[in-house]
Amino acid sequence: QLTFVLSELSMNLLNPESPGKGKIISLNLKNGMEQIRTVLDQQTMGMAYSKSLDKMVFWLSEQEGYSYEMQMLDKTGALEKIAEASAYRPTNLVAHPLQPYLIYEAWGSLLNIHILNYTQLKPLLQSTHWDWHPRFSAGEEKIAFLSSRNGPMQVWLCDKDKPDQAVPIGDFELKRLNWLSLSPDAEVVLLQGNINGVEGIYKLEVRARKLSPLKTGNYIYAFPEFASDGQSVFYSSNQSGMWQIWRCDLDGNGEEMITKDGGYKALLRDMPDGPVLFYTPFLKPGLFKMNLETKQSEQLFSEEEYFDKMNFSITEMGVYYFQWKKGRCYLRYFDFETREFNDLLPLDGIVPEVPSLAVGEKGTILIALTDEIEADLLKVEIRVK
Repeated sequence: QLTFVLSELSMNLLNPESPGKGKIISLNLKNGMEQIRTVLDQQTMGMAYSKSLDKMVFWLSEQEGYSYEMQMLDKTGALEKIAEASAYRPTNLVAHPLQPYLIYEAWGSLLNIHILNYTQLKPLLQSTHWDWHPRFSAGEEKIAFLSSRNGPMQVWLCDKDKPDQAVPIGDFELKRLNWLSLSPDAEVVLLQGNINGVEGIYKLEVRARKLSPLKTGNYIYAFPEFASDGQSVFYSSNQSGMWQIWRCDLDGNGEEMITKDGGYKALLRDMPDGPVLFYTPFLKPGLFKMNLETKQSEQLFSEEEYFDKMNFSITEMGVYYFQWKKGRCYLRYFDFETREFNDLLPLDGIVPEVPSLAVGEKGTILIALTDEIEADLLKVEIRVK
């Protein structure tokens, strides 16, 4: 028999076209008959058959491709978790031919925030592990970011001119965090993810260190972004039956649906002709803009101009974004006035799918980039009950 994973393209939040829900199928090589062993809702990576246990072993993603837990599948289709979700991109899973041992390769990295000076990236924050998702306040005075430098993932805040004096501003339990947005006055942070076991959008008041839910419930809410006045929030939600861009007040009231043709992620910017919402569709490439006063939309990027939907920033002058070309990532710029595209800088390091680009009002560019990448061979012993 040949056992393999047949994956469909998923529509998860971080990547609408990533390998996701699929099936583990066994194929009889003699008669060509297929047997569905189980159906999965998450991405899998690595698969091996343990002869001593007579079970299939594989990695199943917990956080949309970034954290994996090891699972076993028996002949009845039952799943059993045998290792916690602690491996970052594990690969090359191999089972011992006689004993209940597994060997796999796990990749790790040091993800830190760099500042772009002219044409070179230089470290902004001195850390040893996982500083990422930088966000500016108005005037570039404050920087909020995520870091696990103390162990657990926390939200940190620092002055732009004093990055070595960064301090954590929350001690709540982050099960999973996909997004953050800093208010213009740096008094409030919006968070989206699983906090204290509940999915949704949360509001963190910096001085009081008070955390309260903004949007939780029966629907999925994602990518909260402040308006320039700091009193409105734009976000994505599937509550209308398909993904659209929504808006609400900072207290969660006054909710209204903004887009009609689908919306994935949005940024609101004050432009010379009024407030403009820049947004991406959910199921196709491209970048659109909507004048919120006239409600008129137009396509800014064609579908041929592929860009990383998780990593783009809008200024009054143009759009900064990441684009992959032949396995290499580039920081790219679109000029509103000339309508020209330009590659600004090749980024030689893994740029994650999670947000890692911030551009301030004065043109300062921050990028979360890996300082070094390494892999280790790890051994897992499965204890037979």
